[in-house]
Parts: sequence; structure tokens; C-alpha cells
Amino acid sequence: MNRWDNDEIEAQDCAKQDELILPGGGIVNVAEIEEKGALSTQVGGDHYSRLKIQPAQYTHANDIGHMAGDAIAYITRYKFKNGRQDLEKAIHSLQLLIQMEYDE
Repeated sequence: MNRWDNDEIEAQDCAKQDELILPGGGIVNVAEIEEKGALSTQVGGDHYSRLKIQPAQYTHANDIGHMAGDAIAYITRYKFKNGRQDLEKAIHSLQLLIQMEYDE
């Protein structure tokens, strides 16, 4: 059992209840946020809200972790926002994921 197993179990339990644990420890009901239109609102551009499905929706629906989700988001937006820099950020996110998941 690696150090991430407990975090994954907690995240799965929350996903089943349609809740999201915030970094500060607070819990947010995802269905409630969606009802209020959070996905139709974006601060600082339209590089996600213009998409057919946003990276946040995809990663949440597929129980994808934070670092893999970051990589997906950077790859999704690179043509609309920061170009090469976003691709480099995606690579860095994947390097971090590999290091944390597979290196001891």
C-alpha cells in the first residue's frame, strides 16, 4: 500500500456521494454547484467554457487524480491560451505523477 491509497479511498467515497473535498478540508456538493451554473462561468477567459466538455467534468466523471487532471487541462487549452508553455506544464505534471506514483 503506497501513501496515496488512503487519499484515493477518501476521494472515491466523496465521489460516490457527489461531494468534493476542498484543500482547506471543506466539502462542496458538486450537484449543487452545477445547478448554479459554475460550468457556464469562467474567470479569466473562455478557454474552458467554450469546449463541448470541460476538463473538470471529464476528470471528475472518470475519477482522474489531480496531476493527471492538470495535464489533461493543459493539453486541452494549449491552442487557446499559452501554447507551448501549456504543453510544457502538461509534461511537468506527468513527470510529477510518474515520480510520485512509481519512484520510491
